[in-house]
Amino acid sequence: GHRHARRPRTLRFVRSTLCALWLGGAAAAGAQELDRPPTVEKVDVQGNQFLQKETLLFYVSSKPGDRFDETRLKEDFRRLWDTGFLDDMRVDVFDTARGKSVVFTVKERKRVQIVDYRGTKALSTTNIEDELKKKEASLRIDSFYDPGKARRVEAVIVQMLADKGYPFAKVKHDAKSLGGAGVQVSFLVEEGAKAKVKEIEFIGNEIFSDATLRGRMKKIRVGSSDDVKGIVTAPLRWGKNTFTEEKWSDPHEGDKKRLQDFYLNLGYVTATVGEPRITYIDGQSGFFKKKPVKWARLEIPVTEGQRYEVGEVKFEGLTVFKEQYIRPLLKVEAGEWYKEARVQ
Repeated sequence: GHRHARRPRTLRFVRSTLCALWLGGAAAAGAQELDRPPTVEKVDVQGNQFLQKETLLFYVSSKPGDRFDETRLKEDFRRLWDTGFLDDMRVDVFDTARGKSVVFTVKERKRVQIVDYRGTKALSTTNIEDELKKKEASLRIDSFYDPGKARRVEAVIVQMLADKGYPFAKVKHDAKSLGGAGVQVSFLVEEGAKAKVKEIEFIGNEIFSDATLRGRMKKIRVGSSDDVKGIVTAPLRWGKNTFTEEKWSDPHEGDKKRLQDFYLNLGYVTATVGEPRITYIDGQSGFFKKKPVKWARLEIPVTEGQRYEVGEVKFEGLTVFKEQYIRPLLKVEAGEWYKEARVQ
């Protein structure tokens, strides 16, 4: 809507992140009283810090010497706001002896000047920055501050700590103004207690014991402790008594694949290994100085199924070689237990 401005025959447009107020009905009425349409004497920008005045005026079509047009100025206002460069802005139009002086007053969006990470010993700044680059989640210096992008960085750091054995880590960011449009973004990390595997139990296995299946796992092992009563475990294996998704699910070397291959190589071709259910209890760890730790208990569901023998062995699609020359190369015979590795 329109309303009269305090200063006579002065037009003001205001835009903020919350509202758009068009002020200046007096200016429009005053312009009609003149014998001829007023001209634009001057177009200026104030309040800018990082952005050059010429950069902002590029989006303003109203130029000195043009006939003053309120509709055109409104379009300029909208075009400049839609660049996404600004956090707030207004335009004031002043009467002068020669016409109209147009002044855009802007408040730029905050730009990232410093990024740092505090509170974590498990991760270095280089580790974090390399991972952020890999995931295309970096906060670049001089880029616009975006809380959504900062939360994305938080999620990446949380996952990195989980992969290091800190599943209870918390990360939040603090944006501190450096004056003007500059901002320092600090990521504050609470690592929480480290989780160590102290028991691995399999659910649903009848043919192979828990100890046999645990022995097939190499990435995730259990460690000994007097803090968890009733659990008998193997001696501590440094670096292997933490659970991470990569150790478990890696398609080439993960322990889930090792367990599946174990069954496949013994003929259990329909065996399945499910995802572990993890529960935690509080404890302490350390030889000299006891530190709080979360003991993890893994329950891994298994379906073993039936054991299969090799049935008929056939070759199809041979066009260059004859079967009698190819068959001796295949070390798989009908009647023996199926073994995946041998077929591979």
